[in-house]
Amino acid sequence: REWLRRPRWEAARAHLAETGERAEVGSEERDEVLAAWVAKESILKLAGVGLAAIARCRIVARTPEGFRLAHRGEERVAHVAVLGAHVVAWSGARADSLRFHALEHAT
Repeated sequence: REWLRRPRWEAARAHLAETGERAEVGSEERDEVLAAWVAKESILKLAGVGLAAIARCRIVARTPEGFRLAHRGEERVAHVAVLGAHVVAWSGARADSLRFHALEHAT
């Protein structure tokens, strides 16, 4: 999950440019860059590794549901959705088996 107004989103865009994945993302707009970033994070979490391995998780293609990514010799799909002010991604589960809940800030 990533806040859509993340102030350091340019770092994610620079990462995609450095790795040559910008074309697969399809846009340099903030929402698309952050969608690609959280898609990578979801694949790494599924693999049980941290962000230090993000360069070894490659975007193969944009798909209608999110992104197809390659990591450790396998291709997986990361589903992406915008929920309120956040972009979320998940992998390894069917979309119809998930429920999302938005938490409100206490006042």
